[in-house]
Amino acid sequence: MPQLSRLSISLFVVESFHCSFELLGSALPIFRQRQALAGLLLFKATFIIRHRDISVIKRLLPFVLLFAMSFSIQADDTHSMLTGKNVLILYKKDDILSKKIAAYYADKRSVPSSQQLGIQLDSNSSTLSRSQFNQLEKTIQPHLSKNIKVILLTWTKPYRVKCMSITSAVTLGFDEQYCSHNADHQTGCHPTKNSPLFNISRSKANQSPPWRLSMMLSGENFEQAKALIDRGIEADGSDPVGDAYLVRTQDANRSTRWPIFKQLVSLWPRYKGITLHY
Repeated sequence: MPQLSRLSISLFVVESFHCSFELLGSALPIFRQRQALAGLLLFKATFIIRHRDISVIKRLLPFVLLFAMSFSIQADDTHSMLTGKNVLILYKKDDILSKKIAAYYADKRSVPSSQQLGIQLDSNSSTLSRSQFNQLEKTIQPHLSKNIKVILLTWTKPYRVKCMSITSAVTLGFDEQYCSHNADHQTGCHPTKNSPLFNISRSKANQSPPWRLSMMLSGENFEQAKALIDRGIEADGSDPVGDAYLVRTQDANRSTRWPIFKQLVSLWPRYKGITLHY
């Protein structure tokens, strides 16, 4: 049985759209748990930069990198991979493309038919109401057996539950405190509620009820989605090398982390062929 692909980059920095990022549970079922944690550690550090506390981040950065490297080096332990037996696929009953993508993914990743669930959703709406999402949760709940670790959504719309991304809501449950804009903050950019998945141990992730990661897989047509799935399969166990570029843009709101970029490049080791540039 094929294993799910592994994300080989141990450390990543994501410049999100202004006021639109959520430190939440949406994630591909193709990552190494320890390496993703290393990335989240750096994201936690960059969150301090967003609040302009440069002195704190300069003291914190070497420790963050130390954690990142220690998690990456433990390769033997990270080879415990998820498989198709750990995935629940959700597709839209009235959407031919959604069904086709679900079927292809299930075939390629050996997902049992009992873990492929058709959902009745409005095909044209991008946003679910709170009541609609509650009904979705009720539909999914009986299928969340102990072995399910990942929930895969094979559609393009809906992608929101009010102010939350649908994948975040599926993983964490709906809570307006995870939204930058909510009833208390109608405008501007504001910190959200801390993600319970940050720095979480495997034992806590498998608590009762366990945290389940979620992702959305779709495309404008079947060929696009098929190509994405095929690339993931080809990448299984490949540990590709490459370069990462940290870029400061003219948009100050999207470049709040630039003060640490140069120091990060000088401290980051050339481990497994991943080279950082600023």
